[in-house]
Amino acid sequence: MERVQKLFSLGSYCSRREAEKLIEAGRVKVNDKIIKLGHKARFNDKFEVDNKEIKLKFTKKYYLLNKPKGYICSNKDKQNKRVVDLIKDESYLFTVGRLDVNTTGLIIITNDGEFSQMLERPGSGISKTYVVKVNKIISAKMKEKLEKGIKLESGYTTMPLQFIEVMRKDKKKNESVVKMVLQEGKKNQIKEMFKMIGVEVINLTRIKIGNLKLHDAKLGEYRKITSFEVEEMKKIIKKQAKNKV
Repeated sequence: MERVQKLFSLGSYCSRREAEKLIEAGRVKVNDKIIKLGHKARFNDKFEVDNKEIKLKFTKKYYLLNKPKGYICSNKDKQNKRVVDLIKDESYLFTVGRLDVNTTGLIIITNDGEFSQMLERPGSGISKTYVVKVNKIISAKMKEKLEKGIKLESGYTTMPLQFIEVMRKDKKKNESVVKMVLQEGKKNQIKEMFKMIGVEVINLTRIKIGNLKLHDAKLGEYRKITSFEVEEMKKIIKKQAKNKV
Protein backbone atom coordinates (compact mmCIF):
# COMPACT_ATOMS: atom_id res chain seq x y z
CA MET A 1 0.00 0.00 0.00
CA GLU A 2 1.11 3.54 -0.73
CA ARG A 3 -0.01 7.02 0.24
CA VAL A 4 -2.68 8.27 -2.13
CA GLN A 5 -0.69 11.32 -3.24
CA LYS A 6 2.12 8.99 -4.28
CA LEU A 7 -0.30 6.76 -6.20
CA PHE A 8 -1.71 9.79 -8.03
CA SER A 9 1.83 10.70 -9.06
CA LEU A 10 2.77 7.16 -10.07
CA GLY A 11 -0.53 6.83 -11.89
CA SER A 12 0.17 9.97 -13.95
CA TYR A 13 -2.92 11.80 -12.66
CA CYS A 14 -1.12 14.73 -11.07
CA SER A 15 1.94 15.57 -9.02
CA ARG A 16 2.19 14.62 -5.36
CA ARG A 17 1.91 18.25 -4.29
CA GLU A 18 -1.23 18.75 -6.37
CA ALA A 19 -2.69 15.53 -4.93
CA GLU A 20 -1.99 16.70 -1.39
CA LYS A 21 -3.92 19.92 -2.07
CA LEU A 22 -6.88 17.94 -3.43
CA ILE A 23 -6.88 15.67 -0.37
CA GLU A 24 -6.60 18.57 2.09
CA ALA A 25 -9.55 20.23 0.35
CA GLY A 26 -11.66 17.10 0.90
CA ARG A 27 -12.07 16.50 -2.83
CA VAL A 28 -10.67 12.94 -2.92
CA LYS A 29 -12.54 9.71 -2.17
CA VAL A 30 -11.12 6.19 -1.92
CA ASN A 31 -13.67 3.39 -2.05
CA ASP A 32 -16.52 5.94 -1.67
CA LYS A 33 -15.05 7.60 1.44
CA ILE A 34 -13.47 11.04 1.70
CA ILE A 35 -9.90 10.63 2.87
CA LYS A 36 -7.39 12.70 4.83
CA LEU A 37 -3.76 13.35 4.05
CA GLY A 38 -1.68 10.27 4.85
CA HIS A 39 -4.31 7.75 3.77
CA LYS A 40 -2.88 4.64 2.11
CA ALA A 41 -4.44 2.66 -0.73
CA ARG A 42 -3.76 0.22 -3.56
CA PHE A 43 -3.72 0.83 -7.31
CA ASN A 44 -6.85 -1.27 -7.83
CA ASP A 45 -8.93 0.71 -5.27
CA LYS A 46 -11.69 3.03 -6.45
CA PHE A 47 -10.54 6.68 -6.65
CA GLU A 48 -12.75 9.74 -7.10
CA VAL A 49 -11.96 13.43 -7.44
CA ASP A 50 -14.91 15.80 -7.08
CA ASN A 51 -17.19 12.72 -7.10
CA LYS A 52 -15.92 11.63 -10.53
CA GLU A 53 -14.12 8.29 -10.76
CA ILE A 54 -10.57 8.46 -12.12
CA LYS A 55 -8.35 5.71 -13.48
CA LEU A 56 -4.68 5.68 -12.61
CA LYS A 57 -2.37 4.74 -15.45
CA PHE A 58 1.05 3.51 -14.47
CA THR A 59 3.52 4.75 -17.06
CA LYS A 60 6.95 3.18 -16.80
CA LYS A 61 9.74 5.71 -17.05
CA TYR A 62 13.45 5.21 -17.65
CA TYR A 63 16.17 7.84 -17.54
CA LEU A 64 19.93 7.81 -17.98
CA LEU A 65 21.79 10.50 -16.03
CA ASN A 66 25.40 11.64 -15.74
CA LYS A 67 25.71 11.89 -11.96
CA PRO A 68 27.83 14.77 -10.58
CA LYS A 69 29.83 14.58 -7.38
CA GLY A 70 28.01 15.55 -4.19
CA TYR A 71 24.71 13.84 -5.01
CA ILE A 72 23.38 10.83 -3.13
CA CYS A 73 21.34 7.96 -4.59
CA SER A 74 19.03 7.57 -1.58
CA ASN A 75 15.47 8.91 -1.77
CA LYS A 76 15.04 9.01 2.01
CA ASP A 77 17.70 11.57 2.89
CA LYS A 78 16.17 14.92 1.99
CA GLN A 79 18.90 16.90 3.77
CA ASN A 80 21.44 16.22 1.01
CA LYS A 81 21.36 16.73 -2.74
CA ARG A 82 19.61 13.73 -4.31
CA VAL A 83 20.17 12.30 -7.76
CA VAL A 84 16.41 11.95 -8.39
CA ASP A 85 15.94 15.69 -7.89
CA LEU A 86 17.97 16.34 -11.06
CA ILE A 87 15.18 14.76 -13.12
CA LYS A 88 12.38 17.15 -14.01
CA ASP A 89 9.58 14.65 -13.46
CA GLU A 90 7.02 14.69 -10.66
CA SER A 91 6.67 10.88 -10.69
CA TYR A 92 8.15 8.87 -7.86
CA LEU A 93 11.53 7.77 -9.22
CA PHE A 94 14.51 5.91 -7.78
CA THR A 95 18.00 4.94 -8.86
CA VAL A 96 18.92 1.45 -10.01
CA GLY A 97 21.81 0.57 -7.73
CA ARG A 98 24.01 3.27 -6.27
CA LEU A 99 27.07 5.34 -6.94
CA ASP A 100 29.11 6.75 -4.06
CA VAL A 101 28.54 10.45 -3.31
CA ASN A 102 31.96 11.29 -4.82
CA THR A 103 31.61 8.94 -7.81
CA THR A 104 30.42 10.38 -11.10
CA GLY A 105 28.93 8.87 -14.21
CA LEU A 106 26.10 6.80 -15.56
CA ILE A 107 23.14 5.98 -13.33
CA ILE A 108 19.75 4.60 -14.32
CA ILE A 109 16.67 6.24 -12.79
CA THR A 110 13.24 4.67 -13.12
CA ASN A 111 9.88 3.91 -11.49
CA ASP A 112 9.91 0.30 -12.73
CA GLY A 113 10.64 -1.88 -9.71
CA GLU A 114 10.66 -5.11 -11.69
CA PHE A 115 13.25 -3.76 -14.13
CA SER A 116 15.36 -2.48 -11.24
CA GLN A 117 15.32 -5.88 -9.53
CA MET A 118 16.36 -7.60 -12.76
CA LEU A 119 19.43 -5.37 -13.04
CA GLU A 120 20.39 -5.49 -9.36
CA ARG A 121 19.92 -9.23 -8.93
CA PRO A 122 23.24 -11.03 -8.27
CA GLY A 123 24.33 -12.85 -11.38
CA SER A 124 22.34 -10.61 -13.75
CA GLY A 125 25.42 -10.58 -15.97
CA ILE A 126 25.17 -6.87 -16.76
CA SER A 127 28.65 -5.46 -17.30
CA LYS A 128 29.64 -2.06 -15.93
CA THR A 129 32.50 -0.01 -17.36
CA TYR A 130 34.51 2.44 -15.26
CA VAL A 131 37.36 4.86 -15.82
CA VAL A 132 39.52 5.10 -12.71
CA LYS A 133 42.24 7.64 -11.92
CA VAL A 134 44.69 6.39 -9.26
CA ASN A 135 47.68 7.76 -7.37
CA LYS A 136 50.34 5.31 -8.64
CA ILE A 137 51.77 3.92 -11.84
CA ILE A 138 49.95 0.64 -12.44
CA SER A 139 52.45 -2.10 -13.25
CA ALA A 140 51.80 -5.21 -15.31
CA LYS A 141 51.78 -7.24 -12.08
CA MET A 142 49.19 -4.94 -10.48
CA LYS A 143 47.07 -5.13 -13.60
CA GLU A 144 47.23 -8.93 -13.57
CA LYS A 145 46.13 -9.08 -9.90
CA LEU A 146 43.14 -6.86 -10.58
CA GLU A 147 42.20 -8.85 -13.66
CA LYS A 148 42.25 -12.23 -11.91
CA GLY A 149 40.30 -11.05 -8.86
CA ILE A 150 41.26 -9.48 -5.54
CA LYS A 151 40.59 -10.76 -2.05
CA LEU A 152 39.09 -7.82 -0.15
CA GLU A 153 39.41 -7.02 3.57
CA SER A 154 35.97 -8.55 4.09
CA GLY A 155 37.31 -11.89 2.84
CA TYR A 156 35.31 -11.75 -0.39
CA THR A 157 37.26 -12.45 -3.59
CA THR A 158 36.09 -10.42 -6.58
CA MET A 159 35.22 -12.06 -9.89
CA PRO A 160 37.77 -11.86 -12.73
CA LEU A 161 37.43 -8.66 -14.72
CA GLN A 162 35.95 -8.84 -18.19
CA PHE A 163 38.43 -6.24 -19.38
CA ILE A 164 41.16 -3.97 -18.01
CA GLU A 165 43.40 -1.47 -19.76
CA VAL A 166 45.89 1.07 -18.43
CA MET A 167 44.90 3.97 -20.64
CA ARG A 168 47.43 6.52 -19.46
CA LYS A 169 50.46 6.81 -17.19
CA ASP A 170 51.74 10.14 -15.86
CA LYS A 171 55.14 9.50 -14.32
CA LYS A 172 55.62 13.15 -13.29
CA LYS A 173 52.45 13.10 -11.17
CA ASN A 174 52.79 9.38 -10.37
CA GLU A 175 49.25 8.74 -11.58
CA SER A 176 47.49 6.27 -13.90
CA VAL A 177 44.12 6.11 -15.62
CA VAL A 178 42.60 2.64 -15.87
CA LYS A 179 39.55 1.36 -17.75
CA MET A 180 37.81 -1.61 -16.10
CA VAL A 181 34.77 -3.74 -16.97
CA LEU A 182 33.06 -5.64 -14.12
CA GLN A 183 30.10 -7.97 -13.91
CA GLU A 184 29.41 -7.28 -10.25
CA GLY A 185 29.04 -4.25 -8.04
CA LYS A 186 29.79 -4.69 -4.37
CA LYS A 187 29.77 -1.54 -2.25
CA ASN A 188 32.94 0.51 -2.88
CA GLN A 189 34.33 -2.52 -4.76
CA ILE A 190 36.71 -0.69 -7.10
CA LYS A 191 38.16 1.46 -4.33
CA GLU A 192 38.60 -1.62 -2.16
CA MET A 193 40.27 -3.56 -5.00
CA PHE A 194 42.87 -0.86 -5.54
CA LYS A 195 43.34 -0.43 -1.80
CA MET A 196 44.37 -4.09 -1.54
CA ILE A 197 47.25 -3.50 -3.97
CA GLY A 198 48.35 -0.32 -2.18
CA VAL A 199 46.74 2.16 -4.54
CA GLU A 200 44.31 5.00 -3.83
CA VAL A 201 41.50 6.01 -6.16
CA ILE A 202 41.55 9.73 -6.99
CA ASN A 203 38.55 9.81 -9.30
CA LEU A 204 35.99 7.22 -10.38
CA THR A 205 33.52 7.50 -13.27
CA ARG A 206 31.10 4.94 -14.67
CA ILE A 207 30.73 5.29 -18.43
CA LYS A 208 28.60 2.30 -19.44
CA ILE A 209 26.06 -0.22 -18.08
CA GLY A 210 25.25 -3.11 -20.40
CA ASN A 211 24.21 -1.55 -23.70
CA LEU A 212 23.78 1.96 -22.26
CA LYS A 213 26.44 4.65 -22.77
CA LEU A 214 26.95 8.19 -21.52
CA HIS A 215 28.06 9.63 -24.87
CA ASP A 216 28.66 13.39 -24.50
CA ALA A 217 26.25 14.14 -21.67
CA LYS A 218 27.55 16.79 -19.27
CA LEU A 219 27.43 16.29 -15.51
CA GLY A 220 23.84 16.61 -14.35
CA GLU A 221 22.37 16.05 -17.80
CA TYR A 222 20.04 13.16 -18.59
CA ARG A 223 17.97 11.61 -21.36
CA LYS A 224 15.14 9.12 -21.64
CA ILE A 225 16.12 5.49 -22.19
CA THR A 226 14.30 4.19 -25.25
CA SER A 227 11.97 1.19 -25.14
CA PHE A 228 14.38 -0.54 -27.54
CA GLU A 229 17.27 -0.05 -25.09
CA VAL A 230 15.17 -1.39 -22.21
CA GLU A 231 14.26 -4.51 -24.19
CA GLU A 232 17.89 -5.02 -25.21
CA MET A 233 18.92 -4.87 -21.55
CA LYS A 234 16.30 -7.47 -20.65
CA LYS A 235 17.55 -9.73 -23.46
CA ILE A 236 21.11 -9.52 -22.09
CA ILE A 237 19.90 -10.54 -18.61
CA LYS A 238 17.80 -13.43 -19.96
CA LYS A 239 20.71 -14.65 -22.08
CA GLN A 240 23.06 -14.63 -19.09
CA ALA A 241 20.49 -16.54 -17.03
CA LYS A 242 20.21 -19.24 -19.73
CA ASN A 243 23.99 -19.58 -19.96
CA LYS A 244 24.18 -20.30 -16.22
CA VAL A 245 21.61 -23.09 -16.31
